[in-house]
Amino acid sequence: IRSRTAEADSGHEIVIEGGRVSAIRPVAANRGTMVEVRDLFYAPPARLKFMKGERAEAGAITELVRRIAIAFPHVRFTLSGTDRSTLDLPACDTIEDRVAQILGREFVENSLRIEAMREGAELTGLASIPSFTRANSLMQYLYVNGRPVRDRALAGAIRGAYADVLPRDRHAVTALFLNVDPVFVDVNVHPAKADVRFRDPGLIRGLFVGSIRQALAQAGIRPSTSAASAMVDAFRPGGTASSYAWRPQPSPGFDPQTSFHRPMEFSEAAQAVFDETMR
Repeated sequence: IRSRTAEADSGHEIVIEGGRVSAIRPVAANRGTMVEVRDLFYAPPARLKFMKGERAEAGAITELVRRIAIAFPHVRFTLSGTDRSTLDLPACDTIEDRVAQILGREFVENSLRIEAMREGAELTGLASIPSFTRANSLMQYLYVNGRPVRDRALAGAIRGAYADVLPRDRHAVTALFLNVDPVFVDVNVHPAKADVRFRDPGLIRGLFVGSIRQALAQAGIRPSTSAASAMVDAFRPGGTASSYAWRPQPSPGFDPQTSFHRPMEFSEAAQAVFDETMR
């Protein structure tokens, strides 16, 4: 691991190789911090059998950087790798601008602002309206004291908040930040620090469910901008909406040239034959 940090006029470099940390030395570098990682698991080969393919690992690293970047909008993040895909996120002034970089401006336009506090726990961020959903929960970004987490309890709280307005196979899109006294949260539950445990989980769940439901109730029924745009495009000349055949399709063997000229079953002649037969 090679880390370089430079201020306006000077830079410093630290090299960690095989667990040995080198002395800090001055280097010429651009302003900012650059971390270079090579052969991270060469020393413990037991870790190699748990690693997936290069493409999958690169995708996991990219997703991790994206999650960290949302929590620090004032910092610029640049990620490059051997797969020739570069992630460049310029610094932003607000959380909304950074969320738009990661999740798209469409999400920001179809989200509700969440701001709530209960007994020292503060919840802020964005949550999508019921008409803006996804087929899975991969676009639910959750943070506890600035740390990105994937916690089942928090995901369950979000699902409970949308239980009355979303079908079971749809998931909301969120970027929510929970700030709580570190004394009341344990971050050492999972080796990857992805799960957390709260001293009062009922309080946290109530904060999530109550604040999101209150925002949904205040916003009322609101269509997403993507659905409205699709409907408008359908009425424009040359729209891409598929045509709808309002007439029923004819049954097999139907001939419009002859079928309409045949006597109907309940015409006078056919009915007379039917009456004669029934006598």
